[in-house]
Order: sequence, then structure tokens, then C-alpha cells
Amino acid sequence: MSEGIGCIIAVAVIGFAIWVIGQLVAIVLFVVLVVPIYLAFLLYLGLRFIATNIFVAMDKLFYLGFDVPVVIVWVFWGLMIGAAIQGYRELRGIYGRKWIGILILLTPVLLLTLVGVIKNVAGSAPSQIIALPVTEQNIIGPKRKLIKSTKKSPTGMDYTRSISTDLSPRTNMILIPAGEFQMQSHGIAGTFSGEIYVEAFYIHAYEVSNAQYKKFIDANPQWRKDQILDKYHNGSYLDYWDGNNYPTGKDDYPVTHVSWCAAMAYAQWVDKRLPTEAEWEKAARGGLIDMKYPWGNTIEANKANYNGNFQGPTPIGNYAGNGYGLCDMSGNVWEWCLDANEYYVTSRGRMIPDVKPISVTETTFLVHNFTEVESTTERALRGGSWDNFAPDVQVGSRHALEPTFAHGGLGFRCVKPVNP
Repeated sequence: MSEGIGCIIAVAVIGFAIWVIGQLVAIVLFVVLVVPIYLAFLLYLGLRFIATNIFVAMDKLFYLGFDVPVVIVWVFWGLMIGAAIQGYRELRGIYGRKWIGILILLTPVLLLTLVGVIKNVAGSAPSQIIALPVTEQNIIGPKRKLIKSTKKSPTGMDYTRSISTDLSPRTNMILIPAGEFQMQSHGIAGTFSGEIYVEAFYIHAYEVSNAQYKKFIDANPQWRKDQILDKYHNGSYLDYWDGNNYPTGKDDYPVTHVSWCAAMAYAQWVDKRLPTEAEWEKAARGGLIDMKYPWGNTIEANKANYNGNFQGPTPIGNYAGNGYGLCDMSGNVWEWCLDANEYYVTSRGRMIPDVKPISVTETTFLVHNFTEVESTTERALRGGSWDNFAPDVQVGSRHALEPTFAHGGLGFRCVKPVNP
């Protein structure tokens, strides 16, 4: 009997010892393998964010956001850098050169890791895709309908006009009424704030899709991937397409890797054009005033495709529209605008309170002569993309790139004036 009990105790002790050893091995493996890999992953996220947002970060770092001379801005940052150097000297005198050197080396690593943690936590937020309900408010359908402005234009002219457009789910256009709105734009391309009057226009509820763009290049061989002239793109045109065919199952995804030149060509083909910055921002605000996003002042993963949550664009119309019924005005893909970067900003990014929107004459000229635009004249981009953080997908966020630039985060949608 005693031998049996001793045997049971021995087996129990051995089992417990094996469990303890197993736990210790697991802990060691976790510390040696999992923790470094996870920290490396966080560092990667931080470095990736810095790499993809370096210009925006520099813009925010060196531009204070106040309407002050640039000399004062640089003097301010000079004083800050001087204070940092003096603080380093004081700490070195207290703790010694070796430990302060180690601290300086560790600081950027810790900061990048912190950025990675923030991006990782934000990216793990639950995401919910919402199907956009079909609404008829402001949509001009197959039946002809009289549209009358509620506000007179600057010339005092009023208008009554009827128009008929296709109401199919991916081609419907929405009326944006004429009137003033508070334009508040900011970003690497500069800052602007002021009241802007915009004539009434129609804008597509969705970004142009792969399927729609495919019809364009089929009808216009000169804009196909294998035939487009080099002066209209940077080498990445329709980069993810297989020849002249988009990937299977991507019909309703926004077309990307399309330069401003190609977007202008498509818009001309469908008898429309790209929106001006003022038109785009008024439409994106959805009738709201002084709000960060098309729906309000906060953003969540179920509102838009941003923060790298899906590592690429999502199908058009997967998120609920704004007050006008427009989808993906924040995130998914940056959208090309008609304007050059010179509108609404100065070379120092200061506010211009009395600037006027791009004129009808300039707009008409661009539509018919876009192939003559200098490749170095940057064109405006709005809305942010799937890989941007929340601040960069705000309604007022703006960017600018050369008209030949094509990238996986760039797309577009079209507009049509009520009074051409």
C-alpha cells in the first residue's frame, strides 16, 4: 500500500516538475522569440508610418499653423533646438556621457515603438462594413426633374434646369446646391480658410471603379497600359492590372494607379470633369459646418477605410454616405482634383482670406488642354487613403503630386456643372 502511494506521489511530482519546466521553457521562448519579433513588428509599423507620412509630418513639425512670417517660425524652432542641446549638456554633466548617449540612442527606438503600438491598437479596432442604403434625396434619376437654386449666384442670375442621368447603383450623380461654404483646408500643400461660393454641380456618389475604367481603355486604346505615352504617367500606371484587365473580383473596387492625366482623359470621355478643390470639399462636408469628417468630429473603423485596416482599398459604397449621400469622401483612396496646388495657398502655406475659386475659363481650358499641363505642376489631391492615419483622412486634409504620378492610393470621381 505504501509503495503504491509512493508511486503516485512520485508520478505527481514528476508531472508537476515537467509542467514547471514546460512553463519555464514557454516563458523563455516567449521572451527570446515572441517579444523580439513583436517589438520588431511594432518598430516596422512605426518606421512604415514615418516613411509614408514623412512630408506631412515635416509639414506639421515646422509649420505652427499661425499666420506669422516664416522667419519667426524658424527662430522659434531654433530656440527649441538650442534648449534641447543645452539640456543635453546639463544631463551629460550629471549622468555622464555614456548613459546619456545610450538614452539618446534608445529614445527614437522607444518613440517608433510607441507609434507602432498606437497604430497596432488602432488597427485592431473592430471593423464593420455597412451597405449603403439607396436613397433618392438629391439623386437625379431616369425621370427628368426640375432643379432650382435656393441662392442667387454672384451675378444675380437664377436658374431652373432639368437634367437626366443614369441611376444605376454605381453611376448615379448627386446634386450639390449652389451657395457659400466655409472652406478649411490644410496639409503638406498648404493651409486655407475662408468663405467660398460654388455654383451648383453634380458629383458621382462613388469613386470611379475598375469596371468603369476598363470600358474607357477598351474604347480608347491610347490609354491602355501597354500603349499610354510615357509623358502621362510615372511607370506605375495600372500597375496591379494584368495587361489591360483588372484582377478578378475587383469590378467594384476603385481604380487606382491612375495619373491625373489619365483621370482627366476618362472624365472628358464621359463628358464630365474632375472636381475643383472647392467643389470637392463642399461635397465632402455633406452640409455640415466646421466638422473634421463628412459625418462629424470623430472617426471609427466602421466609418471609413483608413489606418491600413484592410491593407488596400475596399469596394466602393461599402460605407454609409455623408449628408449628401457621397461615399468614401474620407479614406479608401486619395482623389485627384482639377486645381493646381497654387490655388488657396502661398509658397509658405499661409492663409489667403480673399482668394477666388478657379474660374470657369480656366476650368474649360484645362478640360480641353490637360495634355499640355507641365509635368512639374502639382495637382491637388483630397480625402486621404486606406493607408493614412485619422488626421490625414479629414475633410480638410489636402495633398499634391505631379500630374503624371500613379500610385495604389490614388483614385478619382467626376463632376458635371449644372450650368456648363
